[in-house]
Amino acid sequence: MLVRMRYVVEKKNRNGKSRFYWERRGFPPRRLLGTEAERIAEAERLNERADAEKRGDTGPAEPAFGSIGWAVAEYRASPAWQKLAVGTRRMYEPYLQSLDRIQGHRPVTALGRAAVRDILRAIPSKGRKVHCGAVLKRILDVAWDYDLIDRNPASQLGLEQAGKRAAIWSDADIKKFLAHCAGAPHGEAVALHFELMLNTAQRPGDCRVMQWGAYDGHKIRVTQEKTSKLVWIDCPSSLLDILDDARKRANGMNMVAAPNGQRLGEGVWRHAFSAIRAQAGLDHLQARDLRRTAIVRLGEAGCTTPEIAAISGHSIERTERILEVYLPR
Repeated sequence: MLVRMRYVVEKKNRNGKSRFYWERRGFPPRRLLGTEAERIAEAERLNERADAEKRGDTGPAEPAFGSIGWAVAEYRASPAWQKLAVGTRRMYEPYLQSLDRIQGHRPVTALGRAAVRDILRAIPSKGRKVHCGAVLKRILDVAWDYDLIDRNPASQLGLEQAGKRAAIWSDADIKKFLAHCAGAPHGEAVALHFELMLNTAQRPGDCRVMQWGAYDGHKIRVTQEKTSKLVWIDCPSSLLDILDDARKRANGMNMVAAPNGQRLGEGVWRHAFSAIRAQAGLDHLQARDLRRTAIVRLGEAGCTTPEIAAISGHSIERTERILEVYLPR
C-alpha cells in the first residue's frame, strides 16, 4: 500500500532490504522511517503540506501551536516516543492518526475530562480502551509540559484492564496445529516460526525476524526488540534437526521466509497463522501463548528460574508465577 502512495518510492539496499522515500519535484527528498503506519502518516503529512504550498495557501503548513495536531506532532518527535518498542508504537499509531485527522484542528484545552470519557466510551474493547487512554494521557502530557493545562484530564482514569492471558498449548494442540501447516499457504514458514517460538521462549516478532547468520548450528543469537538485550539460546536437539533441514532448503538469509526468500511480512504471517489455527479448531489459543508454554517446557527440562527468565525476558517474579501455575508436579 505504501509504494502506491503519491511520490513514495521503494528502493532496495544491497542486502535486499527495502527503504522508502518521499520524492516530489521542487521539494527536498525525505526518507520515511518507522513502521508502515508511521511511514504512511508521514507521507500523508508531507503531501498535504506540499499540496497547500502548490495551491498558494496562506495558512500555516505546520499544526497551530496548542492544537491537538501540534501535540500529536510534538509527541511523535519526543524521546519518549522513540524509546517505545516498535510493537507499542504500531499499537498506538492508529489512535494518534485518528486524533490528528478528526480533532487535530481543535485546541488541546478542548480535551477535558468529559471529552476524554466520551472518546473512551465509544471503544467497546477493554484492551483498546486502555491503549487509547494511554495515548490520550501522553498527548495531554505535552500540553501540560507547555503549561497549556493545569492538570492532565487523562490521568487516573480507572479503566478496567483486560484479563491477562493464561492459556498454554498442550502437546495435542501442538501436533494438531503443525499437522494443518502441511499444504497450507505459507504453511512451511508458519511451522518453522511456530517451532522457534515453542523452543526459544521469544516473542513472535523476535522469532519472525531471525536470520540464518544468527544460528551457529547449536545456538541462536537474539536481540530482543522490547528489552534490547542480546541473548544466546541453546537449541534443543529437536529444534536443531528442524533448523538444519530448513537451512538446506533456504534461498535467503531469513529463517521465516516467503518462497522467494524474503522475510514473511507481519500481516501475511498473521493471516496465515490465523487461517491454520482456525482449520485446526484452536481459535482459543494465540501465538503469544507459545512463549508461556516454552517457559513451562524449560522448567520441565530442569532449567532454574533465573535461567528461564534470562532467556525469555520475563522478570524472575513473573517467571515464578508462570511455573507455579503450570509446571506439573
